[in-house]
Amino acid sequence: MGRIEIRYDAELRRKIVCKHSADPVAEYQKLMSFDSPRIIRPSDLRGDYIVFPEYTERAADGIAGYCSEREAWRFLRDVSEGLSYLHGRGFLHLDIQPSNVLIGEHGYVIGDFDDEGDKTSYAFTPPEWQKDRSLMGPAADVWALGASVFYLLNGSYIFSGRGGSAQKKDTLLPRLSDRYSQELADIVAGCLTYEPDERPKVDDIYVLAARMADMPVARDKRAGKVT
Repeated sequence: MGRIEIRYDAELRRKIVCKHSADPVAEYQKLMSFDSPRIIRPSDLRGDYIVFPEYTERAADGIAGYCSEREAWRFLRDVSEGLSYLHGRGFLHLDIQPSNVLIGEHGYVIGDFDDEGDKTSYAFTPPEWQKDRSLMGPAADVWALGASVFYLLNGSYIFSGRGGSAQKKDTLLPRLSDRYSQELADIVAGCLTYEPDERPKVDDIYVLAARMADMPVARDKRAGKVT
């Protein structure tokens, strides 16, 4: 999410979260044009940095390796809702990854709309990124969503951090542990499908994740605890 700096604001008498952006005015205006609870809205624009709510100190990558199945469904639900809003307005994010998904007061919110070209981590880029980036569409965000959930559950990147650059049409996907439900394994695998037009749509992901996020889930087979 760019360079984040925590400052104490003497006037507000509290800490503020500041993001230094390549083009702070453009990013601020873009963010302010969005009206979705799943897209972060800045608090202020001050010179060369954007001020965000305090909760933006907490990004989803902090739960990588400790993410339960229920939390994974919540992540899928909230991020797919935000992506549905963006895609419906003709926008792509193209930098979905846990460090750019923030933990808000009422769930997860998507951040980082900094237009910096090749800023995206390879670990979350789809196979088509290596071909012709101008042809990338909403399915690219879906692949990154699947790679993000894989990372949150496993604490490690798919394809050892090489992302879609290591994926071919016949490449076998790493399996999730059998401690997770088949439904979760299937949706993650679906998001990571090699062919963009064979990946699920964000609206379909949202419908499934919204249902699963509030359902009782299987017990952890290793610890005997509800996940």
